[in-house]
Amino acid sequence: MGKVKSRSGSQRRRTTKRINVNCTPEHYAAISKLTEAHGQSASALVLHTLFGIPLPRTRHPRPMTS
Repeated sequence: MGKVKSRSGSQRRRTTKRINVNCTPEHYAAISKLTEAHGQSASALVLHTLFGIPLPRTRHPRPMTS
């Protein structure tokens, strides 16, 4: 029999609740700029800031060589 794959990290998460936040266009632009600069989602940055939850690791693709 073949090896049974375990669930990936995203499938084990229990983040099932969602919070919507209203903000000004200026706040939205600032949040978007931060998410791009850190390579993280807005959710990851908020959870890290509020609760000290570590940010997920970012993947850095290897440069292609010819």
